[in-house]
Amino acid sequence: MKSHFISRSAVVAFSLGAALSVLIPFHIHPLRSFWNDFVAFYALFGAFLLLLFSGLKRWKWTGLSLLPIALTGLLTIQCVFIDGIFGWDLVLPALYFLALPFAFGFGATISSSDQEFSFFARIISYAFVISAFCSVGIQITQIAGIRFSPWMMAMPVSGWNIRPYANLGQPNQLALWIAFGLSGTWYLFQSKKFSGASAFLIAMFLVFGIALTQSRIGWIILPVMFFLFFVFSNLDRKAARLSAIFILMFYFFCVFGLPVLLSYFSQENASGVVARIGGRSERLGLYLHALAMLREHPFLGVGWGQFGEHQVMIASQFPATTYSEHAHNIVFQFVAELGLIPTCMILGTLGYWSLKVFVEAKKSDGLMFVFACLMAVGVHSMVEFPLWYAYVLIPVTVLMGAAHSNIWQCSEFKISRVSGIAVSLVVIICSVFLVNDHSNVVAGFNQLRNVGSERLKAPSIVEQPTLTVLPYFYRYFEMMRIEPTESMTPSDIRFLERWSLRFGFVHILNKLAEVHALNGMEDAAVRDMVTLQKLHPERYAEYYDYWYAKGLSDPKYAKVVAKIPGRSAL
Repeated sequence: MKSHFISRSAVVAFSLGAALSVLIPFHIHPLRSFWNDFVAFYALFGAFLLLLFSGLKRWKWTGLSLLPIALTGLLTIQCVFIDGIFGWDLVLPALYFLALPFAFGFGATISSSDQEFSFFARIISYAFVISAFCSVGIQITQIAGIRFSPWMMAMPVSGWNIRPYANLGQPNQLALWIAFGLSGTWYLFQSKKFSGASAFLIAMFLVFGIALTQSRIGWIILPVMFFLFFVFSNLDRKAARLSAIFILMFYFFCVFGLPVLLSYFSQENASGVVARIGGRSERLGLYLHALAMLREHPFLGVGWGQFGEHQVMIASQFPATTYSEHAHNIVFQFVAELGLIPTCMILGTLGYWSLKVFVEAKKSDGLMFVFACLMAVGVHSMVEFPLWYAYVLIPVTVLMGAAHSNIWQCSEFKISRVSGIAVSLVVIICSVFLVNDHSNVVAGFNQLRNVGSERLKAPSIVEQPTLTVLPYFYRYFEMMRIEPTESMTPSDIRFLERWSLRFGFVHILNKLAEVHALNGMEDAAVRDMVTLQKLHPERYAEYYDYWYAKGLSDPKYAKVVAKIPGRSAL
């Protein structure tokens, strides 16, 4: 009875933490999801401590845990054999990967029986529904222009395109989380925890929130999710089926009726929604870049987290797209950064595992709830990178661990309080270090913003500390100190050339082009401006005008302007 209570207490603690992780309104440049991810990790860690110090004796191990361990090993191999990758580039990814075996194990440990699995599915469903419901409420206050700072993120109510993002700060991520809430609503209805009327009203409210995000992933996720609930579950009540059809129709009505709705708040916003419905996507260009990286590096890829750098290297050879550190598709991301064989092994394993869960989900509402959430993440991963955020990654891996334990036998091993205390100390020390490290970087950006690069000579706050897992930001600070002049030292030029790859922002590429132009490297300057045009086409006209104006008085600029694409180049 005691162990039963302990396990359920840990489930409640984790679920509360998962809900809180998406309701935190603090997003600070440059790692805007730092605190959301931090809370998600501590939801897992706190639940683990609750199990440990309440008498947990055995911990479950799932075969899924081998995947993040293998990925950590692959990162180590890349660090050794791929030029341009520094060890500290991989510290944070390795920490994320090494947390996943704990997440898988936690999900399996708290779902050791059918009753425990049902309890977990029910509590996490409540967490998803409540946090999604609150988020939609925040969306409505945002578009109404009501401010509750600091507890709610503010959002401008005028501009070309308003996409209310609640406290997550990212509308597509919010749409995914609300989809989790819809799946939870269905499960609680199936479990008779929600009446038909309450489930219907909650679902209507949530799909309205997804429509407000204007996220195109909802166009796929919702029909697929409703198809799963219709065809492969026990949704056999006629009224429930009719309600589900009505909810789906209401969603699409909201999607195409948003211009009329938002016109009451701002006419500009209405036109923005229309443009989004029929707008183009830059993702094709990112996919072409990923395939080019695969062709050049088929075995080990370009290295984890190196997509953005290699995009800057090759962008001038491709049509205009957008600068991104991600391929916006998990398959293209993996083949570009990990190589073909590791990608096939990882995605093949996950594909087989998901198929097995789908087959079993036809007989279990709890597994169908889990599979619907995983399906939503899978769809979203085809167009973005939701699993790069711990507040999505941790709950998803816990769900996977719970489903795995419900289908397969899991091995167990004894866990002593001493080993648990050791793990806890390591986690706490790492947490304190990461918070302090992040705070130093934030302070550096604040000082850079406040005093201006021309006066930023040697402030101590921007100097790199001896120990940091974020040293590349200090390289950025150093780049901002350097001003383009004639007769620059070769070391400064090489420094800018190296780190402009890591930070391919429009102002950095322009600075590099100016450095090359002023120091007699005309061809390099032309290539830099072509790269700027390819990765930042919406800003190119502005920088073309800047160079044209400079060229009227400086022939070095004029020579470059004569060779770069015209002002209206696409």
